[in-house]
Amino acid sequence: MSLFTPAEIARFAADHAEARDETASVITYTRTSDGMGGWTDTPSGTASVSARRKPAMRTGQEGPQDAGVYGLRDWLIELPAGTTLTPTAVIHFSDQDYQVKGVMGPRTYEFARWVEATVIT
Repeated sequence: MSLFTPAEIARFAADHAEARDETASVITYTRTSDGMGGWTDTPSGTASVSARRKPAMRTGQEGPQDAGVYGLRDWLIELPAGTTLTPTAVIHFSDQDYQVKGVMGPRTYEFARWVEATVIT
């Protein structure tokens, strides 16, 4: 039993779709054995989706690192509900790539798929 009716979930999904103001490419990879105990990640698909990103605030503070300052590393990225991701997926925006760390979903009801990701430097 869901807390929300299908009409409410559709309304929430539409509201979230309006808030996703960027376009990202979700690049999925398939791991194949290299025959020597390791593997190779081979791109197996790319999908263009609407997205929104924001810093994951628990680690979102700038701070010193070696002789420089490091910026925001962990991000929360909102994608459309039902977006398929693999543990090795990369989310590409025009200015930055992010490695998926975790996917919050699927859930009983879902109007957006949230992903925790780390900046690829």
